[in-house]
Amino acid sequence: MPPDLTYERELEDESIPLLNFAPVPQGTVFDGKVLSFCYAKARKVSEIAEYLGISDSSYFRKHVLENLANNNYLEKNKISRASYYKTNPHMVILA
Repeated sequence: MPPDLTYERELEDESIPLLNFAPVPQGTVFDGKVLSFCYAKARKVSEIAEYLGISDSSYFRKHVLENLANNNYLEKNKISRASYYKTNPHMVILA
């Protein structure tokens, strides 16, 4: 019998906060999940894509992450060749 991972999953989901924010210009269905996932700490593009269950594509980078950064919802930092994104706490409210 496989282990019951329901409780573990609940714990993981509780660490991702629910946020309220004004609609993002040219926003996507991923905006809320990205902002919540990046709220507590800066995340690499690959981590964000994996969390969302999508590929780390140039479309994702340009139309989701860069759009959020250009509208000041995400703060972008580059360390070496990797880009890290963290939610701008001034643009969101904890639910």
